[in-house]
Amino acid sequence: MAKQQEVQRIQDEVNAKDEETKRLQDEVEEARRKQAEAAAALLAASTTPQHHHVAEDENENEEELTNGDAGGDVSRDLDTDEHIKDPIEDRRTLAERNERLHDQLKALKQDLAQSRDETKETANDKIHRENVRQGRDKYKTLREIRKGNTKRRVDQFENM
Repeated sequence: MAKQQEVQRIQDEVNAKDEETKRLQDEVEEARRKQAEAAAALLAASTTPQHHHVAEDENENEEELTNGDAGGDVSRDLDTDEHIKDPIEDRRTLAERNERLHDQLKALKQDLAQSRDETKETANDKIHRENVRQGRDKYKTLREIRKGNTKRRVDQFENM
């Protein structure tokens, strides 16, 4: 009876070791699979996509250039895929946006000009309107004042 218990205990230990071995083999297999996936992902990320390559002519090696003679046009156009859309074509330039804003500003000025009440206009409003009509603004005025020597600047500023 003691002998059977000893055999049973050894058999249980062997079964436990077998189960542990299977579990460890599964873990190793899973780790290898993950490593292979990571290597494939790294390879895919590090290689240049096919549509970024310049097409090579098979006959290119046969045409040897001698003594630095170019032998014609050696430049080549890049092959592009038709399904790749260039985002620059859809982009509006700053000038186009400014032009649109300028047009909107003109329309608003016209609307305001129609609703303006001439009887409530002050003397400063009249001076401002005349300066705008002549193309003067505060920046141009200050720029003109800064030109020339100090005496002329003071005189010009006092004459305003």
